[in-house]
Amino acid sequence: MNESRVSFTNSQQHELAWQQTQASVKHAEKMEESWIASQEMNVPIDERAAAMQTANSIAETLGQNRSSKFQNSQFSHFMSQIGEGTVDLDELSQNKRMDNVWEQSSLQQYDTCESAWRDTIDESAVLLEQESRFHKARVDAERVDVESQRLEDAWNSQQPDSLETLWEKALKDAQSTDVFEDAWGDFSANEGSQYIYKSDNPFLNQSGNFERGVRLYKSGHLAEAIYAFEAEVQQHPENSEAWRMLGESHAENDEDKCAIKCLERAVEEDPYNVDALLALGVSLVNESDSQGALRALKSWVKHNPKFHGLEVRDDEYSDGSLMDQVMQFMLHAQNHDSEDADIHVVLGVLYSVSKDYDAAIQNFRFAAQRRPDEHSLWNKLGATLANSSHSTEAIPAYLRALEIKPRYARGWQNLGISHANLGNYKSAANCYLQALSLNEQADHIWSYLRICFTCMERLDLVQATESRDLRQFRDEFKILKM
Repeated sequence: MNESRVSFTNSQQHELAWQQTQASVKHAEKMEESWIASQEMNVPIDERAAAMQTANSIAETLGQNRSSKFQNSQFSHFMSQIGEGTVDLDELSQNKRMDNVWEQSSLQQYDTCESAWRDTIDESAVLLEQESRFHKARVDAERVDVESQRLEDAWNSQQPDSLETLWEKALKDAQSTDVFEDAWGDFSANEGSQYIYKSDNPFLNQSGNFERGVRLYKSGHLAEAIYAFEAEVQQHPENSEAWRMLGESHAENDEDKCAIKCLERAVEEDPYNVDALLALGVSLVNESDSQGALRALKSWVKHNPKFHGLEVRDDEYSDGSLMDQVMQFMLHAQNHDSEDADIHVVLGVLYSVSKDYDAAIQNFRFAAQRRPDEHSLWNKLGATLANSSHSTEAIPAYLRALEIKPRYARGWQNLGISHANLGNYKSAANCYLQALSLNEQADHIWSYLRICFTCMERLDLVQATESRDLRQFRDEFKILKM
């Protein structure tokens, strides 16, 4: 989505009952294995410096990922050692190589890295989707890079367990997780974390900041809108709507962690702020906190005046889970008022959480048709289509969202992801650059862009990303001024 984003990028499983895997665990293992494939598609290089440079680049990309699983992984540490020259590649390359280990492992069972893309809804999924193309290139390649093989041997020599063993352990850990544990706890695991205000706020001593922020938000000037709403909540910390709009601004700028803090504060100030509860539920889905999302959506139902007096009969087949409670209530609400777009939005989120993407698509499509000028609904529809492996069909939905609101960073990012899924790397890069022109501080989009340039075999452009200066790309890519 979006604004209230469901930028969850992944694919199809049709099961109404709640299932959630430990996506971050799968990510780490697949990231380690995808690296091997990505290295073997390069043109052979005999110089040690090239191997060290490659390892440094990988370690940096892992370190920039939002997940601590990537940042602190053994593989990341190993890459750093190679990049620093503290690992003797010549000596380690004498060890037994792992010929075809990955081909014989559970990768075949999960259809390469694309299954990881389908199993998660966090923004790191795009990295895995693009890296799976590296694996395909490995199969087709006629020659194997010498230095890459030495790195592969070195990594294998330091691993105590086979990749298959590690994969089985990850699955076991995921299956042992009770996804509804502490279902009645606080909304977010980040409780107690404080929102950090930006410095040098030009609006801090001015009046009318809420109205100013709304104007800036609607025009797509999100950085300025955030300043205005921050000034408003510092002047009037009890203003629930200002906290909500600050959260919505962060969400639209693809900054869900900040959005969640603001939206939780909005609900704290006014538990009946149903718009904040719905936005909070969507942002929690984007951050893979489905339990928190369900609790927020249950509160949305409970506190929504539309549903006062609505009776829900007990279902003898109910499993008693939080998912089932919210779903049953929303299905009754739909029978009560089938034309209400908000009901279909919530149902879309619920079906997305349970990975019933066909039902989610149907509900988001209905909501978008009822409110055709709401850009975030078209983005939610596009994201859900992409999640269900229909990236081609997702593109028109994203374009509609961008037609309504051209200064929409999340929409440009999601459009880029769909192009990358289809192998249209130059178009994807153009979309990422457009998103960065609206939010140049988005580290994850710079990571997507580097992977995209690597897929294009444009190492010159990969290096150019290090300066984070968009002017370097304007000669080759069309970046619209808005």
